[in-house]
Amino acid sequence: MILEIIEYIKFGDFDTKSKGWYLVSRDAPSPEEKEVLENLLYSQGVLDFSMMSGERYFNNRIITYEFKLPNTKYADRKTAEREIKSSLMRIGRSRLTDTHDEGFYWYGKCKSVKVQDDPKKRALIATIEFSCYPFLIALDDFFDDIWDDFSFEYGVANWTKWTIKSKQVVPIYNPGDTTIIPKVISSSNIVIEHNGSAYQFSKGEQENVLLKIPPKQLALFTITGSADVSFRFSREVLG
Repeated sequence: MILEIIEYIKFGDFDTKSKGWYLVSRDAPSPEEKEVLENLLYSQGVLDFSMMSGERYFNNRIITYEFKLPNTKYADRKTAEREIKSSLMRIGRSRLTDTHDEGFYWYGKCKSVKVQDDPKKRALIATIEFSCYPFLIALDDFFDDIWDDFSFEYGVANWTKWTIKSKQVVPIYNPGDTTIIPKVISSSNIVIEHNGSAYQFSKGEQENVLLKIPPKQLALFTITGSADVSFRFSREVLG
């Protein structure tokens, strides 16, 4: 009896399910923080300046998988070893999708592929290590109004499209775990005011690196102009 492969990953044009690899284990610990510490004499403990901006910053996250290719003859095991190493190591930073994290993807590159042959069980064991951006990234921009993928348990429905007649205050909520810089899409020139600063946007799609929304925060943007305006951004979470 052949067991159906339920959990699998895709990276580049390689997916473990179509090649017959079964997931044995997955290890995705929380990323290591980029710490800025000062250990001063004649003071207790250390001074931590890591959150001077009010947000924690992290190094890449290391994700490790172990897969098994069972009941395979030796010649095919050798071919499978070459294939998995070539497919994963030849490309650079790309999307890594994992059925464990539905609706999200990792972004990074494969660091190593270690393969162990088990002749007694006619099996191949592959240990794969990825170095990824520390946050999971949503497959769809927020809020794309795609209800088939919407999580009624964890999602936040925040309307992000308005028709501005003259001047209007609009709320934008960042449901993610890191600061976002929204893309502003406008049908004509507008001015957006936020926290005492004014930002000018021309017709089309633009970003301003100074216009940010912290994680889990509601921003109130005052928009002046006559235009159809929408905001797009990716939700990023510490999965």
